[in-house]
Amino acid sequence: MSIPPVSAIGRIRPGELTEAASPLSRATRSEKSRNRGTISPSTVLDTIERHVLLDGFRIVVDLEKSRGSYLYNAVDDRRLIDLYGFFGSMPVGFNHPHFDDPQVQRDLLRAAKVKIANSDVYSDGYAEFVATFERVMGLPPLGRYLFIEGGALAVENCLKAAMDWKVRKNVAAGHGERGTQVLHFRHAFHGRSGYTMSLTNTDPRKTDLFAKFDWPRVSCPHIDFSLPASQREADVIEREKQAEREIHQFIEQRNIDICAIIIEPIQGEGGDNHFRGEWLQKLRRICDESDILLIFDEVQCGMGATGRNW
Repeated sequence: MSIPPVSAIGRIRPGELTEAASPLSRATRSEKSRNRGTISPSTVLDTIERHVLLDGFRIVVDLEKSRGSYLYNAVDDRRLIDLYGFFGSMPVGFNHPHFDDPQVQRDLLRAAKVKIANSDVYSDGYAEFVATFERVMGLPPLGRYLFIEGGALAVENCLKAAMDWKVRKNVAAGHGERGTQVLHFRHAFHGRSGYTMSLTNTDPRKTDLFAKFDWPRVSCPHIDFSLPASQREADVIEREKQAEREIHQFIEQRNIDICAIIIEPIQGEGGDNHFRGEWLQKLRRICDESDILLIFDEVQCGMGATGRNW
Protein backbone atom coordinates (compact mmCIF):
# COMPACT_ATOMS: atom_id res chain seq x y z
CA MET A 1 0.00 0.00 0.00
CA SER A 2 1.52 3.34 -1.07
CA ILE A 3 1.13 6.60 0.79
CA PRO A 4 0.67 9.73 -1.33
CA PRO A 5 3.36 12.38 -0.87
CA VAL A 6 2.06 15.06 1.49
CA SER A 7 4.07 17.90 3.01
CA ALA A 8 2.65 18.91 6.37
CA ILE A 9 3.54 18.95 10.03
CA GLY A 10 3.73 15.36 11.17
CA ARG A 11 3.95 13.99 7.60
CA ILE A 12 7.13 13.00 5.74
CA ARG A 13 7.71 13.44 2.01
CA PRO A 14 9.44 10.63 0.13
CA GLY A 15 13.18 10.96 0.49
CA GLU A 16 13.10 13.17 3.61
CA LEU A 17 14.33 10.41 5.91
CA THR A 18 17.28 9.57 3.68
CA GLU A 19 17.97 13.29 3.19
CA ALA A 20 18.03 13.90 6.95
CA ALA A 21 20.34 10.94 7.48
CA SER A 22 22.87 11.80 4.78
CA PRO A 23 26.31 13.09 5.90
CA LEU A 24 26.17 15.82 3.24
CA SER A 25 22.86 17.11 4.60
CA ARG A 26 24.20 17.17 8.17
CA ALA A 27 27.31 19.02 7.04
CA THR A 28 25.21 21.60 5.18
CA ARG A 29 22.99 22.19 8.20
CA SER A 30 26.03 22.51 10.46
CA GLU A 31 27.58 25.08 8.09
CA LYS A 32 24.36 27.09 8.01
CA SER A 33 24.21 27.02 11.79
CA ARG A 34 27.77 28.35 12.05
CA ASN A 35 27.01 31.08 9.56
CA ARG A 36 24.03 32.24 11.58
CA GLY A 37 26.30 32.73 14.59
CA THR A 38 25.24 33.08 18.19
CA ILE A 39 22.77 35.61 19.55
CA SER A 40 24.51 38.42 21.41
CA PRO A 41 23.65 38.89 25.11
CA SER A 42 22.15 42.32 24.37
CA THR A 43 19.52 40.81 22.05
CA VAL A 44 18.70 37.60 23.96
CA LEU A 45 15.78 39.05 25.90
CA ASP A 46 14.30 40.81 22.87
CA THR A 47 14.57 37.62 20.81
CA ILE A 48 12.76 35.53 23.41
CA GLU A 49 10.17 38.20 24.16
CA ARG A 50 8.90 38.17 20.58
CA HIS A 51 7.26 34.85 21.33
CA VAL A 52 7.43 34.22 25.09
CA LEU A 53 6.09 36.19 28.07
CA LEU A 54 9.14 37.32 30.06
CA ASP A 55 8.15 37.59 33.72
CA GLY A 56 11.42 36.32 35.20
CA PHE A 57 14.70 38.00 36.07
CA ARG A 58 16.17 40.31 33.43
CA ILE A 59 19.32 38.23 33.42
CA VAL A 60 21.16 36.41 30.63
CA VAL A 61 23.34 33.77 32.23
CA ASP A 62 26.79 33.09 30.84
CA LEU A 63 27.18 29.39 31.53
CA GLU A 64 30.90 29.42 30.80
CA LYS A 65 31.80 32.24 33.19
CA SER A 66 29.45 31.20 35.99
CA ARG A 67 31.28 29.30 38.73
CA GLY A 68 30.18 27.66 41.96
CA SER A 69 27.73 29.90 43.80
CA TYR A 70 28.30 32.79 41.41
CA LEU A 71 26.07 33.41 38.38
CA TYR A 72 27.58 35.60 35.68
CA ASN A 73 25.14 38.02 34.03
CA ALA A 74 26.20 38.53 30.43
CA VAL A 75 24.02 41.62 30.01
CA ASP A 76 26.02 43.87 32.30
CA ASP A 77 29.17 41.75 32.82
CA ARG A 78 28.56 41.29 36.52
CA ARG A 79 29.05 38.33 38.82
CA LEU A 80 26.09 37.73 41.13
CA ILE A 81 25.81 35.58 44.26
CA ASP A 82 23.27 32.92 43.31
CA LEU A 83 20.75 32.55 46.13
CA TYR A 84 18.20 31.23 43.65
CA GLY A 85 19.72 28.00 42.32
CA PHE A 86 16.99 27.55 39.71
CA PHE A 87 14.29 26.92 42.34
CA GLY A 88 16.81 25.03 44.46
CA SER A 89 17.38 22.42 41.76
CA MET A 90 21.14 22.98 41.40
CA PRO A 91 22.78 22.57 44.81
CA VAL A 92 26.22 21.71 43.35
CA GLY A 93 26.54 25.14 41.70
CA PHE A 94 27.89 26.07 38.27
CA ASN A 95 30.64 24.19 36.44
CA HIS A 96 31.56 21.74 39.15
CA PRO A 97 34.93 20.15 38.22
CA HIS A 98 33.35 16.70 38.35
CA PHE A 99 31.76 17.47 35.00
CA ASP A 100 35.19 18.01 33.40
CA ASP A 101 35.85 14.27 33.67
CA PRO A 102 35.69 12.83 30.11
CA GLN A 103 33.78 9.75 31.29
CA VAL A 104 31.19 11.93 33.01
CA GLN A 105 30.83 14.00 29.85
CA ARG A 106 30.32 10.85 27.79
CA ASP A 107 27.62 9.68 30.21
CA LEU A 108 25.84 13.04 30.04
CA LEU A 109 25.98 13.07 26.25
CA ARG A 110 24.59 9.54 26.09
CA ALA A 111 21.73 10.51 28.39
CA ALA A 112 21.01 13.65 26.37
CA LYS A 113 20.93 11.84 23.03
CA VAL A 114 18.28 9.26 23.97
CA LYS A 115 15.60 9.95 26.56
CA ILE A 116 14.61 6.48 27.69
CA ALA A 117 11.20 5.88 29.27
CA ASN A 118 12.74 4.37 32.40
CA SER A 119 9.41 3.15 33.75
CA ASP A 120 9.05 0.70 30.85
CA VAL A 121 12.47 0.13 29.26
CA TYR A 122 15.53 -0.54 31.43
CA SER A 123 19.24 0.07 30.92
CA ASP A 124 22.58 -0.37 32.63
CA GLY A 125 22.75 3.39 33.10
CA TYR A 126 19.48 3.36 35.04
CA ALA A 127 20.66 0.46 37.20
CA GLU A 128 23.92 2.28 37.95
CA PHE A 129 21.97 5.41 38.91
CA VAL A 130 19.62 3.54 41.26
CA ALA A 131 22.54 1.76 42.96
CA THR A 132 24.45 5.04 43.36
CA PHE A 133 21.39 6.83 44.72
CA GLU A 134 20.85 4.13 47.32
CA ARG A 135 24.52 4.24 48.35
CA VAL A 136 24.81 8.02 48.59
CA MET A 137 21.29 9.22 49.46
CA GLY A 138 19.55 6.11 50.76
CA LEU A 139 17.55 6.50 53.97
CA PRO A 140 16.65 3.11 55.48
CA PRO A 141 14.05 1.77 55.82
CA LEU A 142 12.74 3.88 52.90
CA GLY A 143 14.24 1.64 50.27
CA ARG A 144 11.58 1.79 47.54
CA TYR A 145 11.89 4.63 45.01
CA LEU A 146 9.83 6.33 42.32
CA PHE A 147 11.89 8.68 40.17
CA ILE A 148 9.96 11.37 38.34
CA GLU A 149 10.64 14.69 36.64
CA GLY A 150 9.88 17.77 38.70
CA GLY A 151 8.90 18.65 42.24
CA ALA A 152 5.19 19.18 41.60
CA LEU A 153 4.93 15.77 39.91
CA ALA A 154 6.77 14.17 42.83
CA VAL A 155 4.24 15.66 45.27
CA GLU A 156 1.32 14.74 43.00
CA ASN A 157 2.38 11.11 43.02
CA CYS A 158 2.87 11.09 46.79
CA LEU A 159 -0.68 12.39 47.17
CA LYS A 160 -2.02 9.76 44.78
CA ALA A 161 -0.23 7.01 46.72
CA ALA A 162 -1.70 8.31 49.99
CA MET A 163 -5.20 8.52 48.53
CA ASP A 164 -4.96 5.04 47.03
CA TRP A 165 -3.81 3.61 50.37
CA LYS A 166 -6.50 5.34 52.45
CA VAL A 167 -9.40 4.76 50.08
CA ARG A 168 -8.60 1.07 49.81
CA LYS A 169 -8.54 0.80 53.62
CA ASN A 170 -11.88 2.58 53.87
CA VAL A 171 -13.46 0.43 51.16
CA ALA A 172 -12.24 -2.73 52.89
CA ALA A 173 -13.73 -1.48 56.15
CA GLY A 174 -17.09 -0.81 54.52
CA HIS A 175 -16.83 3.00 54.53
CA GLY A 176 -16.93 3.44 50.77
CA GLU A 177 -14.59 5.44 48.54
CA ARG A 178 -13.49 8.04 51.06
CA GLY A 179 -10.11 9.30 52.18
CA THR A 180 -8.73 11.82 49.68
CA GLN A 181 -8.21 14.94 51.82
CA VAL A 182 -4.71 16.21 52.63
CA LEU A 183 -4.00 18.32 55.71
CA HIS A 184 -1.37 21.00 55.09
CA PHE A 185 0.09 24.21 56.53
CA ARG A 186 -0.16 27.91 55.91
CA HIS A 187 2.65 29.46 53.84
CA ALA A 188 3.22 26.09 52.15
CA PHE A 189 4.42 25.70 48.58
CA HIS A 190 4.04 22.23 47.06
CA GLY A 191 3.72 23.06 43.37
CA ARG A 192 1.37 24.66 40.85
CA SER A 193 -0.30 21.71 39.18
CA GLY A 194 -3.43 19.62 39.77
CA TYR A 195 -3.74 18.55 43.38
CA THR A 196 -0.92 20.83 44.56
CA MET A 197 -3.03 23.90 43.73
CA SER A 198 -5.10 23.00 46.78
CA LEU A 199 -2.00 22.98 49.00
CA THR A 200 0.12 25.92 47.86
CA ASN A 201 -0.81 29.17 49.63
CA THR A 202 2.04 31.63 49.21
CA ASP A 203 1.39 34.11 46.39
CA PRO A 204 -2.40 34.28 45.75
CA ARG A 205 -1.80 35.00 42.05
CA LYS A 206 -0.56 31.45 41.63
CA THR A 207 -3.71 29.74 42.89
CA ASP A 208 -6.69 32.09 43.25
CA LEU A 209 -8.48 31.65 39.90
CA PHE A 210 -8.10 27.89 39.65
CA ALA A 211 -10.22 24.99 40.88
CA LYS A 212 -9.20 23.77 44.32
CA PHE A 213 -10.36 21.26 46.94
CA ASP A 214 -11.49 22.31 50.40
CA TRP A 215 -8.70 20.52 52.20
CA PRO A 216 -7.82 21.25 55.85
CA ARG A 217 -5.22 24.00 56.36
CA VAL A 218 -3.65 24.76 59.75
CA SER A 219 -1.35 27.40 61.20
CA CYS A 220 2.39 27.12 60.66
CA PRO A 221 4.44 26.91 63.89
CA HIS A 222 7.85 27.79 62.48
CA ILE A 223 10.67 29.25 64.55
CA ASP A 224 10.56 33.05 64.69
CA PHE A 225 14.21 34.08 64.37
CA SER A 226 13.28 37.75 64.70
CA LEU A 227 12.72 37.16 68.43
CA PRO A 228 15.57 37.24 70.94
CA ALA A 229 17.09 33.78 71.41
CA SER A 230 15.78 33.68 74.98
CA GLN A 231 12.16 34.00 73.78
CA ARG A 232 12.15 31.80 70.68
CA GLU A 233 11.59 28.41 72.25
CA ALA A 234 8.68 29.43 74.46
CA ASP A 235 7.06 31.24 71.53
CA VAL A 236 7.33 28.36 69.08
CA ILE A 237 6.18 25.77 71.63
CA GLU A 238 3.02 27.79 72.24
CA ARG A 239 2.32 28.03 68.52
CA GLU A 240 3.00 24.31 68.09
CA LYS A 241 0.31 23.63 70.70
CA GLN A 242 -2.13 25.82 68.77
CA ALA A 243 -1.36 24.03 65.49
CA GLU A 244 -1.73 20.66 67.21
CA ARG A 245 -5.17 21.68 68.48
CA GLU A 246 -6.19 22.68 64.95
CA ILE A 247 -4.96 19.35 63.57
CA HIS A 248 -6.85 17.32 66.13
CA GLN A 249 -9.98 19.37 65.47
CA PHE A 250 -9.82 18.61 61.75
CA ILE A 251 -9.13 14.93 62.40
CA GLU A 252 -12.17 14.80 64.70
CA GLN A 253 -14.36 16.54 62.11
CA ARG A 254 -13.19 14.79 58.94
CA ASN A 255 -11.85 11.59 60.46
CA ILE A 256 -11.37 8.89 57.81
CA ASP A 257 -11.55 11.42 54.98
CA ILE A 258 -7.98 12.60 55.71
CA CYS A 259 -5.33 10.43 54.06
CA ALA A 260 -2.16 12.41 54.78
CA ILE A 261 -0.43 15.34 56.43
CA ILE A 262 2.15 17.06 54.23
CA ILE A 263 4.84 19.49 55.35
CA GLU A 264 8.09 20.98 54.10
CA PRO A 265 10.65 20.39 56.89
CA ILE A 266 11.98 23.81 55.84
CA GLN A 267 9.47 25.95 53.98
CA GLY A 268 11.05 27.56 50.93
CA GLU A 269 8.85 30.03 49.06
CA GLY A 270 6.77 30.53 52.22
CA GLY A 271 9.67 32.40 53.83
CA ASP A 272 12.60 30.10 54.68
CA ASN A 273 10.61 28.88 57.68
CA HIS A 274 12.27 26.29 59.94
CA PHE A 275 10.55 23.85 62.32
CA ARG A 276 11.83 22.22 65.46
CA GLY A 277 12.66 18.55 65.22
CA GLU A 278 10.29 18.00 68.14
CA TRP A 279 7.42 19.33 66.02
CA LEU A 280 8.14 16.97 63.14
CA GLN A 281 8.29 14.08 65.62
CA LYS A 282 4.93 15.22 67.01
CA LEU A 283 3.44 15.01 63.52
CA ARG A 284 4.81 11.48 63.20
CA ARG A 285 3.00 10.45 66.40
CA ILE A 286 -0.25 12.13 65.36
CA CYS A 287 -0.22 10.33 62.01
CA ASP A 288 0.54 6.95 63.60
CA GLU A 289 -2.28 7.39 66.12
CA SER A 290 -4.78 8.53 63.48
CA ASP A 291 -3.96 6.08 60.67
CA ILE A 292 -2.74 8.91 58.41
CA LEU A 293 0.36 9.02 56.21
CA LEU A 294 3.04 11.66 56.81
CA ILE A 295 4.65 13.23 53.73
CA PHE A 296 7.84 15.29 53.95
CA ASP A 297 8.17 17.49 50.87
CA GLU A 298 11.95 17.96 50.59
CA VAL A 299 12.03 18.99 46.94
CA GLN A 300 13.93 22.17 47.82
CA CYS A 301 15.63 21.27 51.10
CA GLY A 302 16.58 17.62 50.49
CA MET A 303 19.40 15.90 48.60
CA GLY A 304 22.13 17.57 50.64
CA ALA A 305 20.93 21.16 50.11
CA THR A 306 21.15 21.94 53.84
CA GLY A 307 24.41 20.08 54.49
CA ARG A 308 22.59 16.85 55.36
CA ASN A 309 21.06 14.41 52.92
CA TRP A 310 17.55 14.80 54.31
